[in-house]
Amino acid sequence: WVLQEGDTLSFGTGPSTDHTYGTSEGHYMYFEASVSSASLSRARGERAILESPNILGSIQTCTMTFYYHMFGRDIGSLLVYLLSDTTVQLMMNVTGNQGNQWKKGNLTLLSVTDYRVHIVATYGNGFRGDIAVDDISFDGCSFSRRQNNAYCLKPLTTGCSDGSREGLFSERYAAGCVGTWSGLRSLRDQPTTSACGNKFSSGGSVVCRSPADICDTKNGWHLCGSTGNVSEITSYVSSGA
Repeated sequence: WVLQEGDTLSFGTGPSTDHTYGTSEGHYMYFEASVSSASLSRARGERAILESPNILGSIQTCTMTFYYHMFGRDIGSLLVYLLSDTTVQLMMNVTGNQGNQWKKGNLTLLSVTDYRVHIVATYGNGFRGDIAVDDISFDGCSFSRRQNNAYCLKPLTTGCSDGSREGLFSERYAAGCVGTWSGLRSLRDQPTTSACGNKFSSGGSVVCRSPADICDTKNGWHLCGSTGNVSEITSYVSSGA
């Protein structure tokens, strides 16, 4: 996802204005279908994920409203998921060219356990496939700063800092990436900023040497557990693990 104002990079796709102000100076988020080099290419179905903060579970529904723009002959799909500790619900699925206009999405959310919302844009057939979203709002939802990681029981979106995925599907309550070090290390240690953690990568040091590299969300990392308490984290982030 890219924060953008005005036109996207390709002709014949994407919005030219934001939804909020309807001008080329307003901002929106979009998925860029083009690549920056002729030697690179995107695969059909490749996706970008925009994740909400943690939303507290409730017996009451809340509403999510947003606007989306899907213009171009190569448009893929826009999907919205609700991810809780017990389920992954597909709340919305729009596929293909919807015209050069902003459209409104309105979803009713309900989960008795904490959850997050994923807005997912997928690559279609070519570079004229930019998908944009704007003015995302929630009504009646309660957010939390706490890292309740129950939504990671189904680690569909686990990201590694080198851009790959490393979900630990053999461990029901964990999702993360590969790291090892000698002795005990603090989660407060500064990250090394190295791209690490994917055991399937070739070349370079792919094993993280600091817990902060595993937990550094700036670089795309997620380390998840069922409750997020200290004892659970140390069972996966420990000497030689």
